[in-house]
Amino acid sequence: MESGSFAEYLAGLDKATLVDLLRLRPDVRAEPVPRGFVHLAERLGGMDSLVTALRLVNRDCVMVGQALAALDSKATVAGAARLLGAPEQAVRDVVAELADRGLAWLASGTVRLPERLAESWSAEIGGGRAVATIARSVPVEDLRTAARAWGVGVDGLRKPELITRLAEALAGTQGVAEVVAGLPDPARVRLDQLRHGSGVDFWGYGSRAGENPNRELAAAGLVLRVNSRWELPREVAVAAWLAERDLALTGPPDFPQPATAPTDTLAAAQAAVHEALRAVTSVLDEARSAPIAALKKGGVGPRERRGSDGSGAVEIRPGYRDRHVSGVAWSKEEAAEGQVYHGPSRAEDPAVAVRRYTAPSSRLVRRVDQNRPGRRRRDTLGR
Repeated sequence: MESGSFAEYLAGLDKATLVDLLRLRPDVRAEPVPRGFVHLAERLGGMDSLVTALRLVNRDCVMVGQALAALDSKATVAGAARLLGAPEQAVRDVVAELADRGLAWLASGTVRLPERLAESWSAEIGGGRAVATIARSVPVEDLRTAARAWGVGVDGLRKPELITRLAEALAGTQGVAEVVAGLPDPARVRLDQLRHGSGVDFWGYGSRAGENPNRELAAAGLVLRVNSRWELPREVAVAAWLAERDLALTGPPDFPQPATAPTDTLAAAQAAVHEALRAVTSVLDEARSAPIAALKKGGVGPRERRGSDGSGAVEIRPGYRDRHVSGVAWSKEEAAEGQVYHGPSRAEDPAVAVRRYTAPSSRLVRRVDQNRPGRRRRDTLGR
């Protein structure tokens, strides 16, 4: 078991915590039973299970989770709080909720996410490599231009020093987000293209002279040119993600408790009971004049009822696994009473004969028999 892995985290949970986690993730409680914590971690980290779990989390959980994905290996509670501009305790509470649902865990002070979940949220944020990695392949003059755009004094600085200063400038995510938010529309569109991996540059076809969003982004210190291609640093992509969202954590809504007197509650409960009794008695009164058919799953539905005009009505006998038709004897004792007896084998294959044989009722019986579970498959195999 890998150190700091999800499986190791699950193995370290006490019984009560693990039971609560599985209660919140019922889809993983399926046969076959997981062989161990590694197998359980794989189930909890599966895409289908993650999608099901994310449907039940709130907005704050998604915001904090995406912030953790943006921080990647540097994801801590304090770092996510700084990135979102939120109180550290609020972020800590959200991380605890994610951990309770098996969507995050702590390992050596770092908050980790299931691999597929981290990949999904990182893809939504976009961006590529860190600026310190990109800058190694960028000419010194381009680095000076980018650093100067962020107010860095570049006189006398060598390339390693320029890279360090530029990385420090882009680390102020909130300030970078403000610059991104103030970009003109063409530059913002181009930044989003680079952010989500579109390296193809068709700018210039049909554009006005002097317009080039790539140059505008470079002059703002937001992109760098590497081997004749523009590349967006990861730090700028995270800032662009911040700029397009309202990331304020709202916390659980604070609803005031209504002042309800015990007498009011009792009256409401009594009214609900009376309404339930009224509904039941209404059904029983109607059943006194018209019998109620016992419809089961796979039985007579709206389509079958539309095909019958009401004559030659078919009764569904409760208590039988298959459909049964009135007028057909299912035992010799019933045959003695004047009904048609078709033998034991017919009792397992109902809707074969109807005593009152009319055209509408026969069509209805054929439809019931054709829709019987397993019938179509046997017919196909017998061809």
